[in-house]
Amino acid sequence: MPDRICNPPRSDWDGLVPQLTAGEREVADFFHNYLEPEWEIYLQPWLNGVHPDLVLLHPERGVAVFEIKDWDPASGRYFVDDTSGRRVLMAHFPGRARPVPLHGRDNPFNQVHDYKEFLNDICLSFAGKSGYGRIMAGVIFTVGDPAYWERLADAFRGKAAYPTKWPVIGRDALNPDRRGRVFLEAGLSRSGLMTPELTDILRSWLREPDFYRTQRLPLPTSPRVRRLIFDSPGKTRVRRFNGPAGSGKSYIIAGRAAALAARGINSLVLGFNITLSWFLRDMAYRHLRNMVPDPSAFRVASKKMIFIHADLAHRVKPPLNGFGAILIDEGTDLSADQIESLCVSRRDGKPWLAPNAEKMLAYDATQDLYNRGSHWAVRGGPIGPFNTNPTRLPDSYRLPESLLPILRDYAQNFLYHYPTDLPDPNATQGQLSGPIALRWIQVDADADSTSEISALLDEVKRMTERLPSDCSLSDIVVILPEHRQGFSFVTALRDRLGIYATHVFGEGKCVCNEGPESWKDCLRCAKSRVLKLAFRGGTGKLKASTYHSFKGWEARNLILFADSTATRSDCVGFYVGLSRFARGESGGMLTVVSSCKDLADFGRRHFDDYACVG
Repeated sequence: MPDRICNPPRSDWDGLVPQLTAGEREVADFFHNYLEPEWEIYLQPWLNGVHPDLVLLHPERGVAVFEIKDWDPASGRYFVDDTSGRRVLMAHFPGRARPVPLHGRDNPFNQVHDYKEFLNDICLSFAGKSGYGRIMAGVIFTVGDPAYWERLADAFRGKAAYPTKWPVIGRDALNPDRRGRVFLEAGLSRSGLMTPELTDILRSWLREPDFYRTQRLPLPTSPRVRRLIFDSPGKTRVRRFNGPAGSGKSYIIAGRAAALAARGINSLVLGFNITLSWFLRDMAYRHLRNMVPDPSAFRVASKKMIFIHADLAHRVKPPLNGFGAILIDEGTDLSADQIESLCVSRRDGKPWLAPNAEKMLAYDATQDLYNRGSHWAVRGGPIGPFNTNPTRLPDSYRLPESLLPILRDYAQNFLYHYPTDLPDPNATQGQLSGPIALRWIQVDADADSTSEISALLDEVKRMTERLPSDCSLSDIVVILPEHRQGFSFVTALRDRLGIYATHVFGEGKCVCNEGPESWKDCLRCAKSRVLKLAFRGGTGKLKASTYHSFKGWEARNLILFADSTATRSDCVGFYVGLSRFARGESGGMLTVVSSCKDLADFGRRHFDDYACVG
């Protein structure tokens, strides 16, 4: 009997975050034990940001999506209220004066309807055919009388709905002898509608994002990195280190914050961008889970770390005796005056840092997007409290070996005017990397912007169909230079492919440099700021960002857009984008869509899959 495909693997089900409820685990085990092995099980997949409990996929029969509820009618009364002219599911719990309306995603009957519509949209957008008849959407209640839940469901399911395609299932059916009642396999008979191509596309949406999978894996370390992360507090009070992209700078900053938190020491972790703060937080939490596996102790220790971007550091309320450490990542985004100001001992008359507080600064001279670090990072002299020589990290832990000569060639041809710190040849460390698919699309420079957007959309669709087996659509990242381009792209992505992105692009024109003195007076920047606050790794959506906001992050499936090398920001920004690629055991994909004539020869030399479009 062939092994059943389970994603995440069944061996990981006990360690999922969030944890499976008792009912979810019971239903998942039931399907695993009694369904035909051809049925694949996907637990808690992300579908364009929505999060069903369980999805079953058969390469020939279709898809079944389920919400699983442990609701107990003995602990609350559920009923339908239609007094307002529309039907609303209500819950009245003991001790509550009034019933609570369950709108939108709180109503499982509405949820599964939305899931079915969305899965059908995928079939239409990517396969050009409706999959409505191949999709079952049901709710499974693991507690209570099945007839009770059936009556509620009828109000939302509609009289025209087929029970075999919209099942509402009670606990009595979770029995090997009645498994046909749970799944109603006759409702999804074999059909030529399901093709291998459509099945692969659906898998790319249903697979667990790489972000969640890696959160359960231990982080690799080397002796040098372990020493920087785990040195006893106070052993080296002031540290600064530099190194090229992928050398582990953010890894060390986040790891050091976790190591101090595990010892009960408060630390302030700073980056220039809001988005970088989220990335450092996620990585620090991953470190901390390995150091403090007990959930209650983890919650206590995690509160010892504050992640904030530099412009808002003054709003942070320090602990009573000040922070025991200040850890700064991507230091070249800050001026020497900013760094010195952040490391002062008092703020507004109160202790900002504890006596002999630890100070750590990481930077890369090559990624100086704002031309601030070149005034101090290259010289290597004293800056504020950092009066020791920097330690250089020469190795690349993140970048695959095959990408290093490409980065060096780009720097030699386009960054020769600017300071650079490049990965040493053959300096890769850590796990082996799978194959990298390098693709370059050169768009006619005279074509209008719609051609550029169309080329990007084509590459998103193409990448979706070719993702590595351990990646999902939400592991795709698209990076563009400007907000104007980015907003046009995410709008077209939604309208033409039905994909909703997590992005940073505010709508409209930036007027920050035309009079107002701060982003608060610029509507576009204010919108962008709100979006950046929600730009996190675990949203379950494709991500789109500027080079600036994705600095410090990493991605295994990356699409870059370039339209100019005229300015320092253009040249350095494209290098930052290329260097965001991360190695993976099963490989990854790096695609460049460029309308810049200056980059065409570079792309032709290094990207085997090179094509021109009008």
